[in-house]
Amino acid sequence: MLLPVLLALAVVCYLFFKKTREINRLNQNNANLLEQISDIFLRIDSQGKIVALNQRAVDFFTRPRQQLMGQSLEPVSSALPFDLDIVHQALKDQKERYLDKLFDAHHDRIWTVKISPAFHQTRPTISILMKDITEGVQMESLIIKKDKLATLSRVTTSMIHEINNPLASILQNMQLLHNRLNPQLQKNRLAADNCGISMEKMEEYLRQRKVDKAIAAVRESARRAARVIENLILFSTQDVEKEAFHSVSTLLERAIELAAGDFDLKQQYDFRHITLARNYDPALPTLRCHGLKLQQAFFALLRFRAEQILRTNAPENAQMTLSLESGDNQIHLRIEDNGVPVPQTELIELFRPGLRKPNEGLGLCASFFIINKIHGGTLSSEINSDGHSLLIIELPLERLVDG
Repeated sequence: MLLPVLLALAVVCYLFFKKTREINRLNQNNANLLEQISDIFLRIDSQGKIVALNQRAVDFFTRPRQQLMGQSLEPVSSALPFDLDIVHQALKDQKERYLDKLFDAHHDRIWTVKISPAFHQTRPTISILMKDITEGVQMESLIIKKDKLATLSRVTTSMIHEINNPLASILQNMQLLHNRLNPQLQKNRLAADNCGISMEKMEEYLRQRKVDKAIAAVRESARRAARVIENLILFSTQDVEKEAFHSVSTLLERAIELAAGDFDLKQQYDFRHITLARNYDPALPTLRCHGLKLQQAFFALLRFRAEQILRTNAPENAQMTLSLESGDNQIHLRIEDNGVPVPQTELIELFRPGLRKPNEGLGLCASFFIINKIHGGTLSSEINSDGHSLLIIELPLERLVDG
C-alpha cells in the first residue's frame, strides 16, 4: 500500500515542480517583454506598493530600481500626470480606466494612460501602462494647422489681388495727376491759358498750400504698399517655387519689409521701433536656394528676435545688427541684438512645436527645417562679450541637390 502512495506523491511533486518552472518561465518571458516595450509599465498591490516595473519606469522616476520595488507609489506620484485617487478607485470598483492626452508639465510630454485591475498570484493589483504620444500629437497639430494655414493662404491671396487692382489704379492716377500739374508740359500750359490762369501761379499755389508734398506723400505710400503687396504675392507662391540663384541680401531685405508690416498694438510689438544696422559684404556670391522659403525662415527669426528685444528694451534703445559675409564656402548671416539671449540648448527646444501653447514654436520649427534640412545649413546661438544675443546662420554655397 505504501508504494502506490509514494508513487502518487512523486507524480504530484513532479507535476507541481514542472508547473512551477512553466510559471517561472512565463513570468520571465513577460518580464523580458515588459523591458523591451517603450511604454512605462508598473504594477502596484492593494496597499499601493510597487510590485513590478520595467526599466522605462525606472528611468521615468529617476530613482534606482531597489529604491522603488516594494515601496509605496505615493512618494514618487508627483511625477505622474494623473492623480492617485483614480488608481485607488479602479482598485476599489475593479473597473478599467483610460486617460487620453494628459499633458505632463514636469517632463513636457503628452501621455495616454491605461489603468487596469488584475490579479497577480491571487492578489488584487493594478497595472499602469503609460504611452508617450507627444510626437503623434505634435504631428496631428501640425497637420491641422497646415490645413488651416492653407485655407487662410488661399483667402489671403485672393484678398491681396483684390487690393492690388485698386492700388495699381491709385498709382496710375497719381502719376497722371503729377503729369497734369507739371508746368513744363506744353499741353498743360495751353489748357491753363484757355482757362485764363498761368501754370506758374498754380504751381506757386500748390507749393504754398503744400499740395505738392501731399501728392508726393501719397505716391510714396502707394509705392511702398505696392512693394509690400508684390512681396506678399511672391511669398504666397513659395510652394511651387524651384531652386534658383538668389541674392541673400535681397531675400533678407524682403524679410525685413515683411517684418516691418507685422505689428501687434496690444502686445506693444512693432518691428519698426528697432534700430537696424546692416553690414553686408558687397561681393557676396549668389546662393542656389529656394528663395521664398529662405525668406520665410529669415522673417520668423527676425520676428523671434524682435520680440526678445522689445520685451526688455524701450523702443528708443532697441537695436539689431545684421551682418552678411562669405567664407569657408559658406554664406554667414549674423543677427546680433540687445534682447534676451537664448542659450543653444534652449534654442534647440524652441525648434520643437510648442505643447504648452498651441501657437508656439511653429515659426522657429519651420526656420530650422528650411535652413538645416532643405538647404543643408546650420543655425546656432551664442552670447557675445557684451552679453548680447547672437544668432548665426550658415548656408553652404555648394551642396547636393535633390533631383
